[in-house]
Parts: sequence; C-alpha cells; structure tokens
Amino acid sequence: MDLQKLFNSYETLLMQMKEDGYSENYIKSVRFEINWIKRNPKLFQCTSYLELYEERLKTGRNPESSQERIYHKRSLFTILQRFEENNEFPNHHKKVPLVQKSAYSKLCGAFKELMDYYKRYAIQNDYSVNTITKCVSKASCFLLHLQQSGHDSLETVTERDVISFFTDDNGVLCRSRSYRKDIESVLTVAESLNPLTKKIRLFLPAIKKRRQNIQYFTQEESLRLRDILENGAAELTKRDLAIGMLLYFTGLRACDISDLQLSDINWQAEIICRKQSKTGLLVELPMSVGVGNALFEYITEERPDKPDPHVFLWNKPPYMPIDAAVIWPVTAHIYKAAGIRQNAGDRRGSHLFRHHVATYLAMKGFSQPIISEILGHEAPESLNHYLSSDIEHLRTCALSVEEFPVAEEVFRV
Repeated sequence: MDLQKLFNSYETLLMQMKEDGYSENYIKSVRFEINWIKRNPKLFQCTSYLELYEERLKTGRNPESSQERIYHKRSLFTILQRFEENNEFPNHHKKVPLVQKSAYSKLCGAFKELMDYYKRYAIQNDYSVNTITKCVSKASCFLLHLQQSGHDSLETVTERDVISFFTDDNGVLCRSRSYRKDIESVLTVAESLNPLTKKIRLFLPAIKKRRQNIQYFTQEESLRLRDILENGAAELTKRDLAIGMLLYFTGLRACDISDLQLSDINWQAEIICRKQSKTGLLVELPMSVGVGNALFEYITEERPDKPDPHVFLWNKPPYMPIDAAVIWPVTAHIYKAAGIRQNAGDRRGSHLFRHHVATYLAMKGFSQPIISEILGHEAPESLNHYLSSDIEHLRTCALSVEEFPVAEEVFRV
C-alpha cells in the first residue's frame, strides 16, 4: 500500500469513474474516503487497505455497523486498493474481495513453494488458465487440510491424513475422481522440487469413475429452440439471439463464446476460426447464414460502440467484455422464451447445446473423428459420453427377445 501514490493519482480514478457512468454520488463517496484518510495522519501507519477499512468502520455513530454500511465501505476501499496496487479501474460487473480468502493464501511457506513451482511449470508449458486455476485451487485445499492436521512439511504426513481429506466423518468418499486427478497432477509436477510428493501421491485413494445420466434436448425441445432463435422473441435481446445461434449451430463452449473476437469471424469465407480457451487447439467452423445474420445484427444494431476486440460486451458502462458466467443466464432466458426446461431439476446451461450438436451430427452419420474435430476435442474418447443419446444408432445395437418367451403379464402396466 502506497498512500502517497494514491493521493497523487486519485483524480485520474475519479475521472475514469465518471466516464464509465458511475453516479455522481458514488464518485463523491470515493473522494470522501480519500479525504478522510488525508485528514487523519495516524492512518498513515496502516499497512493495508483492510486495516484502513477496519478503522473506518470504527468511526460510525453506532457501535455496530449495519450490513449496508459494511458493504458500502468495503466496496469503496476495494476500489482504492485495486486502483493504487493493481492500476485497475472499478468495474460494474467484476466483484473482487478486499481480502482474497483462498486456501493458497493460508498455506505455510513450504506448501506455498510447491504451488508456486507448479504454477511456474504450468505457465512455461502453456497450460490453459482454467487448468492452472482449478489445479492450484484443489491442491491448495488439499495442502491446507494437511497443514490444519498439524503438518508444516510433507515428511510427517501419513496415509490416514491424506485419506481423511477425501472422506467424510463416516469414512465415505466425498471427493470426485477428477478432484483427485487434479491434485495428482500438481504433486507429479512438484516431484522435481520435493521428492516427498511421490509418497503423498501414492497415498491418494483410488476413486471409481462415475457417469451420471446426461440430460439432452428432445426433438420437440430442439424444434422449439430453433424456432425461437430464428424468429426471435420480445424478451430476447439481439445479443441473446446471437449467443443462442452460436450455441445451437456450432456447439462452441461458453468460455469460447464469451471470448470470441471480431477477428475470429471471416465474413467473406463464412467461417469462425479461433483458438479454444480450454484446449488451445485451433478450431474452424462453418458460419451458416442464420448465425452470420444474428451476429451481424447484434454487432451493427445493439453492440456498444466501443473499440474492443471482443464480440460480446456488457450493455452498460464501462462496456467490458462479458465472461463465461454470463452465458448461463442467457441460456436460461432462451429456455424460458421457448417454454422448455422450466421444471425443478431440469438443466438450463449451455453445455446442453454442445451435447445436442454432437448427437445431431452422430444421427446424421458423421464419423467420430469429424465430430471430435468440430467440437474441438483434444482426446477422441471425450466424445463417448455425448453419444449416449444417439437413439437412432443405439437402436441398431438392441438384441431381439423373440427367442426368449416372456409371460404376457410381465408387460402389463
């Protein structure tokens, strides 16, 4: 924290907030907090914005601050922290805590060193950001559990300590196979730094691979979706329709749609070509007339006029690119407009569209390698669970029971 830096540059912050559409009262609130710090020299002894925030709460009229005041002051000091320490302006849509409450931040030095080593290795080897984030998060939780069990190094860790992380109080497994796999990946990489990670890796329990029944669009749902996307609906914006058309006809992942760049669209060749966020593989997809029209209408009629390379932007200042989390509510709006998937337990996410594309292509007789290429799968076996709803081809695998007499009452309802 450098308060002098804040005092010298805060006018830039306030000007940017005004340009980004923040209210005059909110900007005044930020200025008021800065002036409060200036008026109290004793605050210059604080070492973090968290300390400043805690001191500010003590100045209230009542001994106990209301939740509204706590939230408001925390938001203001978070803005100051991000601006002064990270050179970041506030964002209407991105919320960042004043204090990061990650497991990593609570690790001891030896365990942090393992995580830092993995992150450096992963970055050097071009691991995707998502892969690095999830592996670091899960492995940090695992190491924090060992730390809270009384270990500040791997040397004293026992198999029982490791197993206890994966089981509940009754000894029943409570972590998934993928969770174990991500922890194992980190331990494998960190073995070059600390050979003891191999011992810990061997303590990891064997966890069966479990497959859940995958929901998919029925033929009626598919037709209703297509109708609402091609003909529009009053409750859907042009951005909703463009995203829906991309999902329905290309099967792109939510992260790839949110990160789609204007340069990824080749209007002359009628193709979309981009490097996938998850795998890093280049995927080239044909752009149908319907998809192209939906994108063109959004870009020319509704998209904010801002020089940003991303296709999809928020419709409010400061008009930042949307993130993948926005795709879920968009699909929920589309399902509601189409009058489908409104019952409790019905999936409403974007992955259903991806599953639909895979199933449709399989039913039309496309080979698995072609479908995998269209979906951008790195491993061909990734396609297997998508094909569980390819009813037409599954019917050809059914065995006749004609030669096995069954009593008539068996089939009575």
